[in-house]
Amino acid sequence: MTLGTSNRRRGFAFAIALLATTAVVIPAMAATAPDDSVTYMSNPAHTGAQPHDALATPLHRQWSVELGGKVSFPVIADGQIYVTVQKPQGTGLTNAWLYAFDAQSGAIRWGPVALRSGYSQYATVTYAKVGGLGRVFAFSTDSPPGAFGVITAFDALTGTQLWQTAETYEGGFGMGVTVNGTLYANPGGWMQAIDEVTGDIKWTVLGEGSSITASEHGLYTSGYCGNIKDHSPETGAIIWATPSSCWGATGFPYDVISAGRLYSMAGSPHSALPGIYDAATGQWLGSFKADAPPVVDGQIGFFISGSVLSAQNLATGAALWTFTGDCDVYTMPVVTNGFVYVVTARGNLYALDEQSGAIAWSDNVGQRVVGLGSVFDYPNPSAASPMLAVGEGLLIVPAGTSLLAYGSGANGYTPHPGPTPQTGTQIVEQHAIPWPAGSTPPKPTEITTAPDGNFWFLEPVRNRVAVMTPAGAVTEYDIPTRNSQPTSITTGPDGAIWFTESYTYKIGRITATGAISEFPTPVDRGDIPVNAPAGPVDITTGPDGALWFTNTYGAEIDRMTTAGVTTVYHLPDPLADRPIRLTFGRDGNIWFTLAYDVGRMKPDGTGYVRYTVPPYLGLRQRPTEIIAGPDGNIWFTESGGADWTRGEASSAGSGIARITLAGVITDFQTPTPGSGPIGLLAGPDGNIWFAEYWNYFGAPSKIGRMTSDGAIQEFWVPDGPYRPRPWGMTVGHDGALWSTETEGGKIARFDISSPPCPAPSATASTNPARVPAPERIPGSPGPGSGSGVTRTGPPPPVPEVTPLPNPSPLVGREKFAPRPDPPPPGGTGKKAAQGIAGINTQQVAGEVLDRFAKALLRFW
Repeated sequence: MTLGTSNRRRGFAFAIALLATTAVVIPAMAATAPDDSVTYMSNPAHTGAQPHDALATPLHRQWSVELGGKVSFPVIADGQIYVTVQKPQGTGLTNAWLYAFDAQSGAIRWGPVALRSGYSQYATVTYAKVGGLGRVFAFSTDSPPGAFGVITAFDALTGTQLWQTAETYEGGFGMGVTVNGTLYANPGGWMQAIDEVTGDIKWTVLGEGSSITASEHGLYTSGYCGNIKDHSPETGAIIWATPSSCWGATGFPYDVISAGRLYSMAGSPHSALPGIYDAATGQWLGSFKADAPPVVDGQIGFFISGSVLSAQNLATGAALWTFTGDCDVYTMPVVTNGFVYVVTARGNLYALDEQSGAIAWSDNVGQRVVGLGSVFDYPNPSAASPMLAVGEGLLIVPAGTSLLAYGSGANGYTPHPGPTPQTGTQIVEQHAIPWPAGSTPPKPTEITTAPDGNFWFLEPVRNRVAVMTPAGAVTEYDIPTRNSQPTSITTGPDGAIWFTESYTYKIGRITATGAISEFPTPVDRGDIPVNAPAGPVDITTGPDGALWFTNTYGAEIDRMTTAGVTTVYHLPDPLADRPIRLTFGRDGNIWFTLAYDVGRMKPDGTGYVRYTVPPYLGLRQRPTEIIAGPDGNIWFTESGGADWTRGEASSAGSGIARITLAGVITDFQTPTPGSGPIGLLAGPDGNIWFAEYWNYFGAPSKIGRMTSDGAIQEFWVPDGPYRPRPWGMTVGHDGALWSTETEGGKIARFDISSPPCPAPSATASTNPARVPAPERIPGSPGPGSGSGVTRTGPPPPVPEVTPLPNPSPLVGREKFAPRPDPPPPGGTGKKAAQGIAGINTQQVAGEVLDRFAKALLRFW
């Protein structure tokens, strides 16, 4: 034995003796630093503001890490960054992981830790410090059996698991918040108060929604159809509640509390818009227009509505400014030290002056920044991500599969600035199709330009084909065969208009005077299932003066003369070779899209080749529209959807792809994720133009322009009572683009010289513009009731606990939510030794002793 070892052992023995004989003094609860960001939108009130941080422009990129999966919103506390990362492996397996990084260097402090996430890859995290000890709480959803919520508490410094709950019969968790030593969570529509130190459940009551917003005096939940509830933090009892109302509801996972006002996206009987309430009484104060709750910094509120970020003085009602950035502003901003930070779906990060909206600094983060919702790569604020975070002098940005940190000062860093919003006015004309009250909506789809300059388009819902003059005069014609489902339209070699009738296996022809002829097509083949009729889908005029069309379920490319004589060319595989759209290339071949591939065939039916479209982020893409581009290549859309007829974005990305005549495919995703591009055409300016059918619920409809090298610019389409949803596009004799607006029931003319997304004039987002300050009776909000609010008066000391099924035992260090008889006033025996702010001093003392002993053991 060496002398050093002997001395260390004697020191260790002395320390243990000292701990055994000395009373442990627990200090008062050490609150988190004032500029920590401990949960989604910075704090339990979800304001998104950091009034105490010194971050200032210009910024430099301090570090970045690649994590191989989508990154959640970050939490910043005690010199560390905490995130969860999605790495899907399948049901019953680990799908989410927890990391802790050094805030200054980006080095991994601990992790990745596998979270119990067998049901969902979505997991969230929050932070709290009790008795000087930091804890990280991870919320995940596991299976089997079924889907059940799991909360796991970790030592914030070491990553050691402290405790875990498993709510077997209560569904998954959303986001939790911590207040004064208590963790509030929401398993499957319930709400629980959990001791942060022990994991013991204090109470369980029926809640609403998927998340909780907290202040010192209330806990707030809201559901899709209203039902905003204010609960007592001490007991869970309802203090006030609003009535149920689905009118105008958009649903959102959290509310915002600031200056005594509660901002909620839930439905209200007072207005079709989201509501503003007195947080103490529930009285309705007004409404606001936005796609998400506001970010509030003192008296200034920041609202995102239709890709426009606007600022308003909430005290005076004055509208301050609007900002459109690169046309794809979706994510919630954060505010600190006089700057507003917002990142777009394209990955452009902007720092704006809080008072003027002027760009103070910008950079591109190198990845698209989108939500973590169930729709892949879809910008969805209701998925509670992505979200910037500011704290401890850093701006943390989750960007796709990367995590980036920015600090104050240039430090030699050269940013890649984002585009500056353009000014001007869009040149757009919209011509309404006759739509009498109570009649079937027109819902126009495909469109083509006739030799006389008029525009012919299809109305499948009305079973009509219609024509409109450039001046907007519309004439409609009923298709003779009922329920024909007209799908595609083209100008024929004879000057007439030709269209497919997919449900009735016919090709239609209509003259300029409205005379319609119908030609039958082959019905099906023997190897096609009975429930898959082989009707024609797409049609185009070939260079040989004939009409060519696809029989998708018939696995055919067919040729028809203007006299109606059809020649059928069968593709080799009747199940895999299902052609959708077709075009002719400069090489004289027919090019067409299949379910996941692009096909090529000679006009005589020989030389068939199939090219597989590469996957996007591991998911297969669905090619739909296809054209010959002005550069001699073939271009096609990737709808990212299961329903190619609508460009539905329900699987992989949404993009435009180029395939050379040699078969080399290059993919270009649209700046707006999940856009569902459709209506592809070669524009009069030598570029590719397309419509974007899908955009997330609050975003404007768009059309896009792409250069031959893949640079995409999107242009907003003016909204109306109905979202336009552009579909088909054609070039008019005037050189403008003309498109159908399916939901708007209009034909629109767009001048290609228009600016893409000019910022609208600043107007107030709230109504009334000056929202009245909540009235207060000195000392108490009082037991009165607000308009349409059920108020219970002073909350009882013990809530009415709703019984739930007893959970089945699970292995490991898990605690379950017992459903005991209501405890007597003053609490149960578990809280007999309570310290400051409800802290279990014996538990904290034990943790301090345990940490000290472990440290000495490592030294020894």
